[in-house]
Amino acid sequence: HKVGEMVSIRECRPVSKNKTWEVIGTEA
Repeated sequence: HKVGEMVSIRECRPVSKNKTWEVIGTEA
């Protein structure tokens, strides 16, 4: 995963995939 992608996802902060992004951030 790229840092830019994570930043974009964090800004969007989807409700249904919010946990998925958080898990990815912790793993990365």
